[in-house]
Amino acid sequence: MYAMTDQDDDRKLGLKSTALLLGTEAPNILVLLQALFFAGIAYVGMLCRLNWPYGLALLISIGLSVYQQYLIR
Repeated sequence: MYAMTDQDDDRKLGLKSTALLLGTEAPNILVLLQALFFAGIAYVGMLCRLNWPYGLALLISIGLSVYQQYLIR
């Protein structure tokens, strides 16, 4: 996500960053990757029978990710 802010500098320096490679689809791909990550983390939490503090931390993390997505669009 951080790399998306440096796209202009990457172009100027001739770098081949992931942000440039993904182009305008980068935010959509990030949403997909984050969703897969949180689904995996939630699944692990269920397998380990973790209690409500884990679920609360997961919800807060998801909320922060949604906010980050809002900021990069």
